[in-house]
Amino acid sequence: MSVNRKYSVQDNPVGQKNHPNTVNQLVAGGGAIEGYQGGSTFKLFAMLAALESGMPLSTDFVAPTQLLTRFPVSGSASCDGRWCPVNASPSSMDGPRTMWSAFGRSVNTYFAWLTERVGADRVVEMAERLGIVLRADSDARLARYGAKNWGPFTLGVAATTPLDLATAYATVAAEGTWCAPLPVVSITDSGGRPVDAAKPDCRQVLDTDVARAATDAARCPVGDQSMYGRCDGATAPTLRAKLGRPVAGKTGSSERYETETVVAFTPQLAVASMAANPDDPRDAVGQAVQSRMVDAVGEVLAAALRDQPVRDFVPPSERTAFQQTSPRAGN
Repeated sequence: MSVNRKYSVQDNPVGQKNHPNTVNQLVAGGGAIEGYQGGSTFKLFAMLAALESGMPLSTDFVAPTQLLTRFPVSGSASCDGRWCPVNASPSSMDGPRTMWSAFGRSVNTYFAWLTERVGADRVVEMAERLGIVLRADSDARLARYGAKNWGPFTLGVAATTPLDLATAYATVAAEGTWCAPLPVVSITDSGGRPVDAAKPDCRQVLDTDVARAATDAARCPVGDQSMYGRCDGATAPTLRAKLGRPVAGKTGSSERYETETVVAFTPQLAVASMAANPDDPRDAVGQAVQSRMVDAVGEVLAAALRDQPVRDFVPPSERTAFQQTSPRAGN
């Protein structure tokens, strides 16, 4: 875990807008830090909720440039009081899409439609089940009292942290096994005996085949290919080639590019990176940093896995990929 700020209680330079010296928990949240918008990385939760409800990866929808939904909202994303998201790049996003191509190209209107089909409350519940903690009071209230109408949640408007995102995506990489974040690998006493405090707290929170299916689609954004050859388009197309091993993940940009996010995982490791200004949430860090973040995430994965065997993901069943099934009960 790392940030480009100094963990220090020393005074900050006079007149400088950003504060290099801080003891705020920038990576895991808490205290004065509620988190940062994760953008399109939250589309994973809509996809998982849809897969769990019985919708296959091949679920098709002709994505329009703009979609008028039933979810009530106000502000710039409102059309007569209803949420009407638009695609960031209509030329590459509009048209017939499946979960594979919609996740790969990050098609907003496809996932808004998917959220209507499956229910926004199930998307919110899925995120929380995988370890997303809604620390902002406004987010927590919406999750508790207004989740059914919180359609924009799918596009990552809630505050989150790099650690929470890494935990959520690691759960998918681990085929549905969630583990509480733990900062150590092992602890031993003076006699060399393992100490229980280092034992991971883990439990199965997703059906294995659902997790495998989400992974198959998550290979698309990072330039990898699904087990069924259905990837078509990517937002981080160079990551797979540079890393040289199977990888999955997602990029995300918040409104006005105030945050940029890249999450990537292999069967062994998940890494989440966020660019934001914690001193000024309205500071647009800029779309230009995303390519450098992709490179940095790839370098971290490559360094950490240098001596690890190259492992591939397990393909999902054809049932989860192509066949409509009866809805599964929520966990």
